[in-house]
Amino acid sequence: MSSTRPTLRARSRRTARATVRESFSHDLGRMNVRCGHCGTFRWKAENKALCCANGQVTLPPLPRTPSLLMKLLSGTDVKAKRFREKIRAYNNALAFASLGVNEEILPPGVYCFKIHGEVHHSIGPLMPDPTVNERPKFAQIYIYDTDNEIENRTQ
Repeated sequence: MSSTRPTLRARSRRTARATVRESFSHDLGRMNVRCGHCGTFRWKAENKALCCANGQVTLPPLPRTPSLLMKLLSGTDVKAKRFREKIRAYNNALAFASLGVNEEILPPGVYCFKIHGEVHHSIGPLMPDPTVNERPKFAQIYIYDTDNEIENRTQ
């Protein structure tokens, strides 16, 4: 005698299909509202005072982009195109930064990393100081002396 009841596997597939909900996207529209004070663009629903506090904050102009970098970013030659194709890899390779914070020590319990005050990101020198026979540390261990990199990373 065969049973017409669905197996556990069939029931779980049906349940999984039944619980899938359609997701909706939200469109903020174009970022085309320009601040009358600083000229930055924002979305229509965004707070007007976020960019420059209604003209109360002014930043100095950015320095000119070095000509070599500008050629690499906007050039049409093979070297510039290759640079743009690999730019994310270059950024990732050079994104070694240390986080400097004043950590708040909490009582025993579930571990929570709590920062008190300012957060600083800093990048140290890429080479150890040869005058004091300093061992490579931090980002230096990834780029310094590939023959000894395993030893440097395990110290």
